[in-house]
Amino acid sequence: MRQYLTSLLFLCSFFGFAQLYVAKDAVFSLPSSESTFNSQESINTINASVSGQGVLYLNGVDIQHLKSSETVLQIPNLRLKNADLVSIETLLELKHDLMIESGTLVLSKDLYLQDAAALQLSNDGALVPTPSGQLIYKSQITENHSPLAVVVPSLAQPFVTPTIHTIEVIQWLSLPLSKFESIAFCFYQTPYMNLSTPPPEAVLFS
Repeated sequence: MRQYLTSLLFLCSFFGFAQLYVAKDAVFSLPSSESTFNSQESINTINASVSGQGVLYLNGVDIQHLKSSETVLQIPNLRLKNADLVSIETLLELKHDLMIESGTLVLSKDLYLQDAAALQLSNDGALVPTPSGQLIYKSQITENHSPLAVVVPSLAQPFVTPTIHTIEVIQWLSLPLSKFESIAFCFYQTPYMNLSTPPPEAVLFS
């Protein structure tokens, strides 16, 4: 028989609304896959990631908010009933599964799952991403990782210092020898550079 953890860590009245609050330094553990923490509270603030293998089950009949001060809140498994009423207002990473029994969950923040198999939808359940909230599979992030730039090995040669060569140049000057004669005059050398090896180039891949 599935074990339900119905005793809340902290439950209070907040302007007429019940609230689940988990402090930042609290230890919140659902140790086994048979452990389920059931919450029907309007405001669910969990400021510490949940450890273990169990399930956080949100099944309220009114709007439920899931909040956290964590940069990314980590939960083993999340089960939703009446997902239309659930607002996830934090970046959320599920270690295992997201199960939607009924309703449509509209994402307003990014949701991280391990892979496509971790999303379990019933016939009455659905999930809709938005520009501000995407469904991201961690396995795709790993598989699609590639460098932004690659240096082609054939171009990755050491740069050779350019050598300086000289050539002879004849400058013609007109020196009169007589009334009808002139002679060529002056040889000199001028340097030039020969770049034998260009520097390596980076090839970008889209």
